Amino acid sequence: MRMRMPRADNGLSAAEPDKRLPFESTRSLSGVHTPLQLRLRAVAADEGTRLRALRLSALACDGEFFGSSYERELREPLSFWHRQAAASAEGSSERTFICESDDRWLGMALVRVHNADEAVLNAMWVAPTERGRGMASALCEACRDFASARKCRQLSLTVLRTNERAITAYESAGFAVASSFIFTCEDGTDLEKLVMTLPLKADDLATTSMGAAPYTAYAL
Repeated sequence: MRMRMPRADNGLSAAEPDKRLPFESTRSLSGVHTPLQLRLRAVAADEGTRLRALRLSALACDGEFFGSSYERELREPLSFWHRQAAASAEGSSERTFICESDDRWLGMALVRVHNADEAVLNAMWVAPTERGRGMASALCEACRDFASARKCRQLSLTVLRTNERAITAYESAGFAVASSFIFTCEDGTDLEKLVMTLPLKADDLATTSMGAAPYTAYAL
């Protein structure tokens, strides 16, 4: 899906001190993977180029599950990605979270305030080799915290009905199907998308308060 869509298919100052802390995994999250040193954090203002590379990787690998395409976003100028990174760092109405290990970016999610009551989760993706480690759950939780901290009452997203793995992950994070609609692709193909929602309350904010600080260690 195109990251600047006002609605999904998904106030802090950038001058605040950098609070990035490493999260060291002491166990395998799935029981079969080698433990990683993992960190979940927000994209910083000077990371537009890396954000572009990660997003294009997602589209190249799993483009059929997004409402955008590799070719379309490849044509976006670097200034577009620098604006995305700057908006993430500023954080008043949106944030792009990434999971990283040893400076490798392994997953991402974008959360944006849509209106006074609702935030939207967009662009969720985890590298295929890293799936099953709990990153999707952690990214959902970070987006939930961000929305809760901004007093939104609901976090919503859309997902293709055929993307069963993603639907299962979202259901595990507390989302439920609210409705569906037909999405027409650029090639004219019609696909069914599900709208999934997660009700939010003020006490939903996690104790690690990912949504309330631009850089915080987050237990995956």
